[in-house]
Amino acid sequence: MGSSLWCEVRVSVPLEQSEVVAEVLREAAPAGVSIEEPLILLGPEEGVRLDPRRPAVVSCYLLVDDALGVRLDAIDRALAARDLRPAIETRRLAEADWADAWKEHFHVEHVGRRTVIRPSWREYSARPDDVLIHLDPGMAFGTGQHATTRGCLELLEDAVQPGMQVLDVGTGSGILAVAAVKLGAAHVFALDLEPQAVTVTRENAALNGVAARITVALGSLGDAWPFPDPAAGSADLVVANIHARALRELAPLLVAALRPGGAAILSGIIAEQEASVRDTYAALGLHVHGALAGGEWRTLLLRPGGLPA
Repeated sequence: MGSSLWCEVRVSVPLEQSEVVAEVLREAAPAGVSIEEPLILLGPEEGVRLDPRRPAVVSCYLLVDDALGVRLDAIDRALAARDLRPAIETRRLAEADWADAWKEHFHVEHVGRRTVIRPSWREYSARPDDVLIHLDPGMAFGTGQHATTRGCLELLEDAVQPGMQVLDVGTGSGILAVAAVKLGAAHVFALDLEPQAVTVTRENAALNGVAARITVALGSLGDAWPFPDPAAGSADLVVANIHARALRELAPLLVAALRPGGAAILSGIIAEQEASVRDTYAALGLHVHGALAGGEWRTLLLRPGGLPA
């Protein structure tokens, strides 16, 4: 392991193209793709703001082996097929350097009214009312920088009530599972299809002292459900920060997982796909009672009944 070489691939694109590029890179490096939004650091405890003048950077790490050239060529062809010809940078890193290369991009984040995300290598003096999340995202998605993660965290502040059972579908780094527990949830069942995400979520649950209240496993809803008890009727709140197609496909199972009166927070939705997600869930009895926009991304809070928002 320690002697392995890795190729860091960095693709600079306008922010609105970042998720499309991320999908391409995931085909070559399914275990880890990150999106660095163009942020301006305001201060050590003041968070960040988006800089619309600069591009986003989508990155992944590929093992340096005999197939590296083939994988890089495949990335070029897949981007060209989508009419994208962005600037691509590569560099080779030893495994020890690869493990720390991405850390320079993450800083203390203030989200919503009181949620604070502190990367484990950054200093921060917490205020009395902070909901402080210590985070080491590794190569898993969910650092608090992306608009979808921030939207979910903001809606969780009001949606989580003491004693709730929460289901986190596509947990990534575990950031939303940890936040739900720190906001008062009794227990979170967290799922992801990537083994790295399961490992990182367990580590972050332990880092925050909430491991006993987060159960994480490799899997999803439906046939991939990994727990002995059935999913149906198990959750007061479901949070799923994935993407619109998966949200539509999982809709019947996701709605069935809710207890009567339960709510769902959905994200990973590009603006042009918002209506289709709303319509899919409305047909199943869940209507939008709150929505947040972050650039091209939408995060929705859905509850049964009532007038759609």
